[in-house]
Amino acid sequence: MKTKINPYLKKILISSLFVNCYFFYGCGYQVEIFAGSGKAGFLEAMGINAQFNSPRGITIDKNGNLFVADTGNCKIRKITSEGIVSTFAGTGEKGNTDGNATSAKFESPEDLVFDSNGNLFITDVFNIRKITPEGIVSTFTGNNKPGFNDGVGSEAQFNSLTRIAIDKSNNIYVIDTENNALRIVSNDRKVTTYKSALDPGFYYYSIGLDIDNNNNIYLSVKDNSPFYNNLFKFQPGNKPTSFLNINQFKNPQGLTLDTKGNIYVDTGKIIKFAPDGKNLTEITEIMERNYSNEYIDLAIDNERNILYISDDKKNQISKILLK
Repeated sequence: MKTKINPYLKKILISSLFVNCYFFYGCGYQVEIFAGSGKAGFLEAMGINAQFNSPRGITIDKNGNLFVADTGNCKIRKITSEGIVSTFAGTGEKGNTDGNATSAKFESPEDLVFDSNGNLFITDVFNIRKITPEGIVSTFTGNNKPGFNDGVGSEAQFNSLTRIAIDKSNNIYVIDTENNALRIVSNDRKVTTYKSALDPGFYYYSIGLDIDNNNNIYLSVKDNSPFYNNLFKFQPGNKPTSFLNINQFKNPQGLTLDTKGNIYVDTGKIIKFAPDGKNLTEITEIMERNYSNEYIDLAIDNERNILYISDDKKNQISKILLK
């Protein structure tokens, strides 16, 4: 008797002397482990032979290279489109040392984003760090001390920075978790606090952040909050309003937008919404996760039509070829 296999939900393991590749199929989409062996550690190598230690935020440069906040290794890692993993910045020692990329130290890099000039900005606990295209690391704003203060450069204080996004004018938005605030950083390093929120605890529960080409801000809010499984959308200066109640899914985490304004949200499944919040598409079921303590991020390579997914507990980066 032959076992009948569902062609849309199967797992294939391809093994050889040099590579092990896992593929997952759901709704016709293929999910591939792009980099990371799954074992926590540090190793520069190709694809799944490389090692990460709690990879969190991810972002893509204009050449299609993927950059990873390798939180546990206190490094910023770079992955080429071919899957070659290397260190972009950081010695691997905890610290807050500025300088060139090979000598700089990071405390616990969490998330990262590029501006239009090729500068890379990183949330690093109490600071926002900056890496120029030439590889020079500096503290853009913050003074490495926990606190809550608006101001310019080192006058500003944060307390546990997590997600980061940037608008078309290169203004930076960060979730300042322990201060329960959304902070905005201008090009001249001036930090202000976004005044509008639904509740004193609103930003504490915000787990995903992105901004579209029209400067609409998107926030996903996790399911153990009073705002239970909602995606919020709002213009700067306005109060966040519920854009999508995705309560039928489990705990929204990372989110990203493509150049057409389509919204991709990780809920244990990758869900795609049209810019108006309609035409839901379930792209694929992702591997089982423990959402109580897991950090997921998404980044999309619009030119190559690839969606990347980081998973800090599996110590891996996956990718999906979009249709």
